[in-house]
Amino acid sequence: MPPKRAKGLKKSAEPAAKRARTEADTPSPAPGANDPQPVYVGEVDEEDDVAELVALATAAKAKLAAGDEHGKPLARGTVHEAQRLLNVDTLLHAERRAVLLALATALVLLAAYDAEALDNSPSEVVDVATGHVDEAAAMTDNDKVVPGAPSVENVRAYVALSSAVLGEDAEALVTAVKELAAQLTGDDHETLAWLAQRRLETAEDVDAWADACTALWTSLAADATEGAESARELGQGLCLLAKATAIVEEQGELASEDDGKVDKKVVKRARKMLEKAETHIKAAINADSHPSAQHFIPLAETHVNLGTIGELLDEPASSVCARYEQAVAAFQKAREHDPESVDEDVVEGLQTTIDEIRAEEDGE
Repeated sequence: MPPKRAKGLKKSAEPAAKRARTEADTPSPAPGANDPQPVYVGEVDEEDDVAELVALATAAKAKLAAGDEHGKPLARGTVHEAQRLLNVDTLLHAERRAVLLALATALVLLAAYDAEALDNSPSEVVDVATGHVDEAAAMTDNDKVVPGAPSVENVRAYVALSSAVLGEDAEALVTAVKELAAQLTGDDHETLAWLAQRRLETAEDVDAWADACTALWTSLAADATEGAESARELGQGLCLLAKATAIVEEQGELASEDDGKVDKKVVKRARKMLEKAETHIKAAINADSHPSAQHFIPLAETHVNLGTIGELLDEPASSVCARYEQAVAAFQKAREHDPESVDEDVVEGLQTTIDEIRAEEDGE
């Protein structure tokens, strides 16, 4: 992670809308000393700086969406190059619009994936990005076709939904999805859904954020991108798993108290969620030609939760163990794909639990 530095911002050229900018308008990320060497970003005219910038922003987004850390320096490079180009007086309107949209995209990427590299908060950075989109929208002349340049509508939707994903209001995200999802490209839609899913992992209001994430997943067309059907099914399964896990953990704590009482109606509701989650996750596995640990770990966790529910409801040891055995099998499948994805102690501990339950049953 590159260190922070004092704000060093370049002043943009005066926009067509005559809205003067100050040096505080565009946050500059610190260049990383260990940033990788330049990478291939596609077939672009090397003499067309604006087309190269658009390709750089696109490459940064694609890499970060795929979990590739090399996307961060590409996003930072996009910001610096965009600031340089905005000082060029000879830019045509369409070129300037493309630069502003690439800059807005890169800023949102940094707010989402590399906020520590900025001196401004993510919300402040997104606000600046929104200003760049507004400026781009005011430029209506199409005096040149910039290869690969996205539309204003697409970037506006991407920035607005990113703002909702990075915010704290899950209901606002649901509203934004309803209003803007149709304007996203398939790749952007899926990327934002995964970003929201990451927020769900640390959300305090699990139900609200799970519902917001579900709205993003269900609005993703099955043919939006290669692998979209699998991603949509897995995402919906993960949302249900998160909601059910919160219930199981809460009821497990109640069961450990002196009176040991659980709310059976609530526990059974969690079971229905988990059964639906299992259906979605298995559908994701079937739809993916190369399923990975990313699929098998949540499947295992679903089985663990279902086994725990069996214990909470005092169900037969055989059915409880059957669920735990399915969890062991799924964890082992995950380890086949990625040995580092699951600690071997987790699998051994679960197998020990199965052995103990069976031993207790045999002793009765």
